[in-house]
Amino acid sequence: MKRYQLLAGSVLAALSIPALAHPGGHDAGFWQGFVHPFTGVDHLVAMAFLGFWLSSLSRATASKTLFAAIAVFAGGIVMGGQLSSAQVAWVELSVLASAGVMIVLAGCRAQLGAAAPIVAAAAFAGHGLAHGAEASAQVLPFTVGASLAMAILASVASLTLYSARQRFHKAA
Repeated sequence: MKRYQLLAGSVLAALSIPALAHPGGHDAGFWQGFVHPFTGVDHLVAMAFLGFWLSSLSRATASKTLFAAIAVFAGGIVMGGQLSSAQVAWVELSVLASAGVMIVLAGCRAQLGAAAPIVAAAAFAGHGLAHGAEASAQVLPFTVGASLAMAILASVASLTLYSARQRFHKAA
């Protein structure tokens, strides 16, 4: 990944201050959960760069890493309802930090081996907690919808970059 891509990702992450995609009141179920990750810059940056990072990992590691990120994200939604309002402010900062972590990992094409799923899980715990703190009803359908959207966004980004790399290498 070139320096200008890292710069572009950093600018997009900065634009997500505060994480404007977290207005609260997640009570409409599956469809609101599914649409939600598409509605905020913080989500799009984090998911795109997670996908870009995944494209540089082996298939087995990438699969485990995506699963770990989604599983901890979903668990965070369920547990997030236990947070106080003061704790939610810190969680929002962790959402921004996770986007930054994904930008760096993707930019460096970091090969963390068995630690990759752990790093991804830690990065996305805050996303789940933020949503859980806002959820008021129908938490499970919201969680399923948001997790599915997260998997789609990261997978599309990963496959897009992987495909572009393959075409570049064939052309060279």
